[in-house]
Amino acid sequence: MQDEHSITNLIERLQEGEQGAVQQELWNRYYTRLVQVARNKLDGSPKREEDEDDAVLNAFQSFFYRIQQGQFPDLCDRSSLWPLLVTITIRKAHHQRRRAAAEKRRSIPLSEKASNWLLDELRDCKPTPEISVMAVEEVRKMLDALDKDSHRQVAELKLLGFTNREISEKLEVIERTIERRLVLIRNCWSDYGDAFA
Repeated sequence: MQDEHSITNLIERLQEGEQGAVQQELWNRYYTRLVQVARNKLDGSPKREEDEDDAVLNAFQSFFYRIQQGQFPDLCDRSSLWPLLVTITIRKAHHQRRRAAAEKRRSIPLSEKASNWLLDELRDCKPTPEISVMAVEEVRKMLDALDKDSHRQVAELKLLGFTNREISEKLEVIERTIERRLVLIRNCWSDYGDAFA
């Protein structure tokens, strides 16, 4: 006989339309662990009004709503529930982080914009969080390796996707100057592996 407090039973009851006590029990079981997941995702985010608790609350609201809509027909036990809750929580934290970064981006230095952009791009490619952090740290080291601010500006704008012409207009120099700086940047970065090994 199935335990009425088993995850399998709780999922079945949710799928049948029960709310209240069933939702509270799942909240009690998973809340603390999901807060840690959200905290890890939001770590290093700009100061924000929303925090990891908000991300978890939004994740649970989304999960409960969607299960009522029949969106998870294959959901059946704890081994499928935990990854689903983690995925929803990470997405909510990701959207929260992007909103906070977008607000901050209006007033931050370009180097932080480039790092935020890269982090967003890496997240969209879905690497592990550890790989994303390592990649951003490596790019920051590479930017720091450039000895002139003018070179860092060009590299950052290139990372943000600007063309040579757009960079020359933005920095108010001729396009040939940008091309020369890019050659110097490439030369510096070709030694990057040795310098930071």
